[in-house]
Amino acid sequence: MRMRKKPLNLLVNEDLIERARERGINLSAFLEIKLEEHLALIHGKRYKSDGWTGRDLNPRPLPCEGSDLPADLPALK
Repeated sequence: MRMRKKPLNLLVNEDLIERARERGINLSAFLEIKLEEHLALIHGKRYKSDGWTGRDLNPRPLPCEGSDLPADLPALK
């Protein structure tokens, strides 16, 4: 389902807009994603966009299973 979009006027530093354009950043899409992330954070949720495939910048270690330990070390019980 596609969301309806509404025009929005913003006041943004001209230099910042120019630098974003030089790097090919779509300001509308960027703002929309950042607003979604911020609102999710406020509500204690993690924002997951369908288009984002990047890895977590602060990845957590995977849980260790007993079978993951070397053969010479017994698993703790």
